[in-house]
Amino acid sequence: MLFIVFTMYFSGGMIPKYLLLKNLHLHNTFLVYILPTLIIGFALIITRNFFMGIPAALEESAKIDGATDLKILFEIYFPLSVPIVATIGLWYGVHHWNAWTDNMLYVSKKSLYVLQYVLHQLLESGQTSELEAFQDVVIHTETMKMAALVLSLIPIVIAYPFLQKYFVKGMIVGSVKG
Repeated sequence: MLFIVFTMYFSGGMIPKYLLLKNLHLHNTFLVYILPTLIIGFALIITRNFFMGIPAALEESAKIDGATDLKILFEIYFPLSVPIVATIGLWYGVHHWNAWTDNMLYVSKKSLYVLQYVLHQLLESGQTSELEAFQDVVIHTETMKMAALVLSLIPIVIAYPFLQKYFVKGMIVGSVKG
């Protein structure tokens, strides 16, 4: 557990990570987005604490009823873990959706650029000529920038209401009933 907490506060740094990904030949591949952040220490701690909070009496009563370990896993633990999976899934989704720096550091193929990195380039350069090529009307650059930013928020804004019920369910499951 100490090693996981340690990596949350003291990362190896950008240069060793860059060299490692280069030596593993992950540059300009889609895996460069997934593998470096496959396990985030904070998410692991939150998930562990969630499972530690599930009463042992549930498992004991299932064993008394003759349930196997697999049946306990699939019929008790998995249904109870839907809120934590939704929470961690949303965290990972938002993290990857906003991770334009990974794109900037590890990818040079334009076909692998993520939307946030394209928006970053758009905002940094101040050029919207590629976007204006599709229009017959002249659009102010600031208007185009703000419209692109609002459009980039749509997937997260759409996903959140569907996952919100699991957050509320998770709070209710963990509360004291009396």
